[in-house]
Amino acid sequence: MTRLLLPLLSLTLLTTACKKENAQPEPTPGLEGSWQEQAYQEVIRYNTDGIVRSESGPLTLAAPALYSFSGSTLTVKQDGTTRDFTYTRQGDDLNLLATDQPSPDPYKLTIAQLTKTELTLHYKVVVQQQGYSVTISRFTRK
Repeated sequence: MTRLLLPLLSLTLLTTACKKENAQPEPTPGLEGSWQEQAYQEVIRYNTDGIVRSESGPLTLAAPALYSFSGSTLTVKQDGTTRDFTYTRQGDDLNLLATDQPSPDPYKLTIAQLTKTELTLHYKVVVQQQGYSVTISRFTRK
């Protein structure tokens, strides 16, 4: 009887241990929802040739912003002020147009990181004949 139980027990353990699970890939997280800006930013300044001219290190923000994405609208609340934007997203590029002060030139942001809980945005500003700066803002999902 023991000789019969041992192979049967081994077979049972083998079939349960080798069972495959259907692992679904994680869906790409979206921007929808609210994002709280962390209490600091960083600014990196570049020469026109792309060489780093200066790095600020973490800069403490007096009033971190709250970004709320819904459909094609972004609402930014900061220090008692609210601004609304319409935005389009193409890959990691965001183009924002302010609804209260229409301008033909959108703000251009780049998504450097997007997870379920974290968002990092880069905002590039070109200064003619001086180069450009990139402001790095980090957010956590609320």
